[in-house]
Amino acid sequence: MSDLLSTIVAYLPPTLLRKLIENPTPLNSPTQEYLTAAVLFADVSGFTALTEQLAQKGIEGAEEMTRLLNQYFSHVIDLLATEGGEVIKFSGDALTVLFPVGDETLAQSTRRAYQAATAVQTAMKTLATMQSSIGEVHLGLKIGIGAGEVSTMRVGGVFNRWEYVIAGDPLQQAALAEGQAQQGDVIISPEAAQIMHPESLAPQPIVEPDWLQVSERENIVHDLQAFLPGAVQGWLAQGLRDWLAVLRPMSVLFMGVSGIDYGHDSTLDQLHQFVQGAQTNIYRYEGSINKLAVDDKGTIFLALMGLPPFAHEDDPVRAVRCALDMQQVALEQGLTLSIGITTGKVFAGPVGSNHRREYTVMGDTVNLAARLMGKAKEAGGGIRCDFETYYQSRHKLGFEALPSVRLKGKTGKVRLYQPTGTTAVAPSPITQQEFIGRQAELQQIVDNLQRTITGESNILVIEGEAGIGKTRLVEAFIEIIRDRGLSALLGSGQSIEQHTAYRVWRDLLVSFFELNEKMNLSAKQTHIQQVVADVAPEQLDRLPLLNDILNLDLPDTDLTANLEAELRPQNIAILIQALLQSWALERPLLLILEDAQWLDSASWDLTIQVARSLSVTQTPFLIVITTRTPDEYSSTSQAITTLQQISGYAYIELGDLSADEIVALVTHQLKLETAGLPQNVADLVRIRSGGNPFFARELVFNLVEQDILQLEPISETVNHCKVVGDLTKEQNLPTTIQGLILARIDRLPPERQLTLKVAAVIGRTFTYRLLVHTLHRETAVITAALKSHLQTLEQKELTALDVPEPDLIYIFKHIITQEVAY
Repeated sequence: MSDLLSTIVAYLPPTLLRKLIENPTPLNSPTQEYLTAAVLFADVSGFTALTEQLAQKGIEGAEEMTRLLNQYFSHVIDLLATEGGEVIKFSGDALTVLFPVGDETLAQSTRRAYQAATAVQTAMKTLATMQSSIGEVHLGLKIGIGAGEVSTMRVGGVFNRWEYVIAGDPLQQAALAEGQAQQGDVIISPEAAQIMHPESLAPQPIVEPDWLQVSERENIVHDLQAFLPGAVQGWLAQGLRDWLAVLRPMSVLFMGVSGIDYGHDSTLDQLHQFVQGAQTNIYRYEGSINKLAVDDKGTIFLALMGLPPFAHEDDPVRAVRCALDMQQVALEQGLTLSIGITTGKVFAGPVGSNHRREYTVMGDTVNLAARLMGKAKEAGGGIRCDFETYYQSRHKLGFEALPSVRLKGKTGKVRLYQPTGTTAVAPSPITQQEFIGRQAELQQIVDNLQRTITGESNILVIEGEAGIGKTRLVEAFIEIIRDRGLSALLGSGQSIEQHTAYRVWRDLLVSFFELNEKMNLSAKQTHIQQVVADVAPEQLDRLPLLNDILNLDLPDTDLTANLEAELRPQNIAILIQALLQSWALERPLLLILEDAQWLDSASWDLTIQVARSLSVTQTPFLIVITTRTPDEYSSTSQAITTLQQISGYAYIELGDLSADEIVALVTHQLKLETAGLPQNVADLVRIRSGGNPFFARELVFNLVEQDILQLEPISETVNHCKVVGDLTKEQNLPTTIQGLILARIDRLPPERQLTLKVAAVIGRTFTYRLLVHTLHRETAVITAALKSHLQTLEQKELTALDVPEPDLIYIFKHIITQEVAY
């Protein structure tokens, strides 16, 4: 058996493996089978608290957590396997185990489950105390057993990702029995106790599949991978399975589904339909499904935003929007959803033994999401969010604050929030008095504005890394525009919709036509037809082309009905050019496109066509485009190269703010008097922010939230700041910063991520020689490939060459980048 096949096999339950071997047909439809078995549910306590403590130690903590979990699970799984127990699901640190009947009776299988349970509880006398770097860890275990007929289902299939689900009364029996147990107990359900074989049985271990007898066994790898999380597949394929464990910020969605009857003939179709809807929505937001389980609480989904390889800086926003969409899916299918959403540090990694493991997540953030799901269920369904999710989403989405509640495992009350499904009210623009630094860059934009007013065409691209201040620069410019009595058409790329055609032009046209959310479809149609009839009547035949952008559902004209597909973009550009020219006849034509790194190709093509056409017709205009530094071969990079050929092109690269500007910015945001920031705080901000204003702001507000800095009001507009905690102690990075950097790292392929992680362990600066030596201990390294990896990391401005050959020393561009990678 190949190394990859043997590795993948360990991640799948034996019941599923047997079915795939017996019936190796393509996975193209849902299936359901029944088997008779005893079910054992074992829940261990003690690891969650350990996760939280080890989370403070970064990757060292993740490695130690993996070691301790696997040390425990290896013993337990071996004892279960001795009696024929097959681990079906890991739920954090809990196990669901089947003892299929096979050649024996259900009574005998139930006895085997009981024998395995008592053996595990006996072993807990030695396993219950584990040594860790933070001291002794004390574990406790409760076990419940049920018996009867179990249903196994394969459902989903979106993007060839299938979920394996087991359901049935024995699972509920086992879960209810475990709920009645005390630490150290084995509780058997009344149904299982009634039929259990009265005498002890000789051990009968699991019979492993004989892969040597499986024809074309290598071809089965494709089907097996369909049941693996995306986070696992890439790293296993590269032979990097030992680097899978991470401790990182994520947003967790715990979803309870009510309304699926597992005793009904339509169960398979109903579950399959719901799972497909869930997969479609979760994958749309680039989230991951980590668990799908059925127990005494019903159907439980565990989804995550930020699980490798899909970290995003806006994962909390994605989580809330996904939850809102999921509520609509449930409503359409006659189901009720109760959803808890939390954001924080989570352990994710493979747990188990060499023979059976699963990629799972655990930590207080996960447990809190489950508790919030319970609160939502008590209210009859809905969504409940924690403070961190609300705090990071409040600028994009509307929320209602709910009464604080007490929850198991939490000291004090927990603040709850419910998303309203509305868009957040935009913050007031900053005034020029609040604008610190970037004065030269702001003047350059104003100069372009003045040239536009006097009749010239101008395209200005503003480029810089995330958090460097592009948005603040644009906000200051918008304030200047308003002071002069002018207006601009605004559009913004959306990371969630970067594959939605013409997405940014939807914003621009909504501004052009002055549409609002209160207008129904009919009102929008009438209003837009009237505007076009007034300003560009010759374009009325092309008006239905706006359906592609604004979803107007206008009926086709003779022109648009017969228009070939390849000619639609060209005619859309003609229509929009005419509309913009009508605007330019009355006032300066100002277009602002923010976050252009997220623009879809259709939006870029239309932007280029419009800019060219307006330039040729000598229509005065100013297009201001902000973007992060694009990858060399990205559509954004290619589009900017094309725009450079158009008359009036200019470019601004935003670099780091100076140390004094960073301190002045933080001082202003904390509402302090000049020089009111304590010197040791100022020094910390200078060093750790690396000149990035977003980093500086988040670092300081994180110190305030952790009660290390205290703000005391002097007046309504001025605070006094003093240090009340230990600044020298290692501080947790704000999840906002971690998410921003993790999003960049996750877009790297596994081998480049590994290079970055190993470099981070070496230090802020690292030599090529030491990097090669360290990597050789973990995996085979080809010199040419490694140099290519380092070159890519430089291009993405994660690292920089500090000393050239022959010494070859590199440095992380920001110390925070090194800390997050570490």
